[in-house]
Amino acid sequence: NGLPQYYFKLLTNVNQFIKKDQDSASMVLRNLIKFWPWTNCSKQLLFLDELEIVLELLTVEQMDELQELFFCFFVRLLKVDQYQILYRALHMWKNDALIDHDCFFGELYAVKLLPRIYGVISKVRVYM
Repeated sequence: NGLPQYYFKLLTNVNQFIKKDQDSASMVLRNLIKFWPWTNCSKQLLFLDELEIVLELLTVEQMDELQELFFCFFVRLLKVDQYQILYRALHMWKNDALIDHDCFFGELYAVKLLPRIYGVISKVRVYM
């Protein structure tokens, strides 16, 4: 399993790619979700780091286009049995860049996302 070994370089390259071609951010997000490693907790934690960075780079137009895909994905992510994944996913709400950027965790989208995840979050309290 070489992903953790090369992860930092890969993360840097993907972020530079997105910064050079802003339109690629939506493609990267779609593929992160499409190829999400649901059965591997350590890879999910790495993917969550990448997800957070990609979310910071999305434009408002891209977020509008991807909101349904992301919301369905995020609800599914909160239903996993791994405490580390739940904690890390919910921790994204503490990222000032995602809130200030008015990303999916900012006020604009939170009013759409929170009703979808309320039932899931109320069950997560048991883990916290």
